Amino acid sequence: MAKHLNFDNRLDIEKYLREYSSISEIARILNKHKSTISREITLRSTIFKKGCYGRNYNACIYRYDCSLNNICEERRCNNRRAKYCRFCNNCNNNCEYFKEDICEKLSSSPYVCNGCDDRNKCTLTKRIYSAKSSQKNYENILVESRTGIEITEEEVEKIDSIITPLIDNGHSIHHIHSNNNDSIMVCERTLYNKWVIKLIKSV
Repeated sequence: MAKHLNFDNRLDIEKYLREYSSISEIARILNKHKSTISREITLRSTIFKKGCYGRNYNACIYRYDCSLNNICEERRCNNRRAKYCRFCNNCNNNCEYFKEDICEKLSSSPYVCNGCDDRNKCTLTKRIYSAKSSQKNYENILVESRTGIEITEEEVEKIDSIITPLIDNGHSIHHIHSNNNDSIMVCERTLYNKWVIKLIKSV
């Protein structure tokens, strides 16, 4: 059983995710370990903030009942047809009451929206696995790994104890860094390069 995934493998992963296959099923079809497929999807899925059919993005938990308007009062609203601010593209970025609603499906396998029937209607943050972008990311990381990262062994062990269990539970590097910034103490790019390079060896 070969450890490393190639572009054809990634195309298959994207295809089977779109066909509602589970991570276990994909691993069996590709003759790969389940953790290899899980980490590939978790580490290389891309976050998108787009609304239904590419229109208004609104991930606020109050989006259905909010009646606020004119929250951008310091400048003229660019959406005069919107009765409420929740219908405007600026809502999530400018409202002091914004609280993100995260789809519960993203916290369970397969951690992406590829096969979701509601994907085109959903206004929440989405995670999509793309074979093309994943392969490009893989190749870029291999090149960048040759430059090295200045970090002590003690720091490596500390950060590794934080992120490895979270990655195994399906959390993305972006969310891990956002929620543990004070403990990790390195930028997201460094974190991504250092630990994805490490995990690539097992994928």
